Amino acid sequence: TGVLQMFLVYFIYRFMTYINNYALSLLDLLAALGILTAIGIMFYKVTVPVKGQPNIKVPVAIGCFCLALLAGYPLQLAMGGKPWYDCVLQQYPMQQVGFVYYVYVPATFTFGAMMFGATLLLRKIISEAVFGVVFVGLILFTLLSTVLLQEIHIPWVSTQKLLINCPEDQQSFIYSLSNILDTSTLARS
Repeated sequence: TGVLQMFLVYFIYRFMTYINNYALSLLDLLAALGILTAIGIMFYKVTVPVKGQPNIKVPVAIGCFCLALLAGYPLQLAMGGKPWYDCVLQQYPMQQVGFVYYVYVPATFTFGAMMFGATLLLRKIISEAVFGVVFVGLILFTLLSTVLLQEIHIPWVSTQKLLINCPEDQQSFIYSLSNILDTSTLARS
C-alpha cells in the first residue's frame, strides 16, 4: 500500500510539471503498471483468502475498481509521452489543474484514509460493518464531489474523460471508447 501511495504522489508531481526525459518516461510506465500491480495484489490479498466476510470484500472490491481507474491517465502519459500531454493541454487548457487537484490529490488523501480505516479495523477499534459503510461512502463521496466540483470550477477547459483521445481521430475505436468513458457529459447533465 505504501508503494501505491508513492505512485499516486509521483503522478501528482508528473502532471504538475511534465519534463520530457527518457528516464522519467520509463518511470511513468513502471509507475502506471505499478499502480495496477499494487491494486491487483491488494484486491487478491483482501478479497480472495477472506471467507465469510462480505463486509470487507465488497468495499475493497469497489475501492480497487475505483483506484484502477487512476491508472488510465498514467498509462496514456507513458504511451503518448509529451506529444499526448501537450495535445491534452491544448484541447483542455486547465486539465493540468484537473489531473492534480481533482484527481490525484483527492485520490491520494482518500487512499490514505482507507488505509487508516483498515488499521482501525485490524485493531478491532471499528467493526467490519462500520469499515464497509465508511469505506464505500468515502470512495463514492470523493468520486462524486471531485467530478462535480471540477465541472463547477473548470468546465469546458478540462475534461472528465477516462480515456483522452489525443490527437483526436474521429474514425478510430479509441475515439468512440473515449466518448463512452466521458464522465463530463454525465456530470453536466
